[in-house]
Amino acid sequence: MQISRISAVISFCSNDWRFLKHCIAGVSAFCEQVIVTVCDHFFDGSRENYGLLEEAFRSFPNCTFLEFNFDARQSYRPFSPLYPEHPHWRHEWHNTGRWLSYFYSFPDTEFLFFLDCDEIVDCRRFKDWLKKADLKDHSVYRFAGFWHFREAKFEASTCDDLSLLVKKAVIDPKFLWDEDERMGLFQCLSGKKVLGVRGYDGIPMIRHYSGVRTEKELIKKFSSWGHYWERDWKSLIQEEFSRPFNGQDFIRHYRYRETESVFDPLLETVPQISDASYEQHLNSLHRFPNVVMVSREEAFKRQLEYEFLLGATRNNH
Repeated sequence: MQISRISAVISFCSNDWRFLKHCIAGVSAFCEQVIVTVCDHFFDGSRENYGLLEEAFRSFPNCTFLEFNFDARQSYRPFSPLYPEHPHWRHEWHNTGRWLSYFYSFPDTEFLFFLDCDEIVDCRRFKDWLKKADLKDHSVYRFAGFWHFREAKFEASTCDDLSLLVKKAVIDPKFLWDEDERMGLFQCLSGKKVLGVRGYDGIPMIRHYSGVRTEKELIKKFSSWGHYWERDWKSLIQEEFSRPFNGQDFIRHYRYRETESVFDPLLETVPQISDASYEQHLNSLHRFPNVVMVSREEAFKRQLEYEFLLGATRNNH
């Protein structure tokens, strides 16, 4: 069976450098387009590592990087019900990249494959699944994945639903603003939906390595992500790293078993690159033809152009 036209959408920040190469490699063989979305600041408003971002642009010239502007006061979502003091405000920024990807993906894209950068796809087995699956029958698939924590060799005995493969034609862009992010999008969509998708051998095809980081990297992740307000993450991380791993994570409380590592993020070298100021970064972007810098104004312009094109196509049919 012919593989459908798929655009991968990878959510990235410089704190995810350890995963980027393997995340891109995991989808490149079956995706016509790989979009990497990145904000020009972390979602807590702190500055990005612009030197490292530019190294990513340079290292992956075949990917399209959508770099969007952060605004501490206003969302890209028209008439957003959220505001900066709202606990879900940062989810607005997680969602911005996915919303933009809808308008910047190829016009003939059939499916959007939404991944976080720390979700690594088993390319060979996933491609085999695609060849045998009849994607026309369903509007959305959510894939089961193994969690890893502290070290790559520790694999959770419980799987969780991760990446999302969605038929683009069933997406209303406003669904991409749901505060439950990918799960919210899954719930909003109509048509046949499948949770917990695994390979034909019954084993998950995706592994989630978000918890396999240094202590410093974990603190950065938990201080800037959407769930920052739910617990005292810094204290939990510091307690975790004060001792050997006890077999249970402090996020989902999954139990872990020791396995042979397929990929070890901690063996990936993070380049030590001279950082640049935000102004220097903006002045450097013209050197990267694979980067699209998206302001709020540019985003709305792109949305209008896309909707006009879509309307014209429907009228012609």
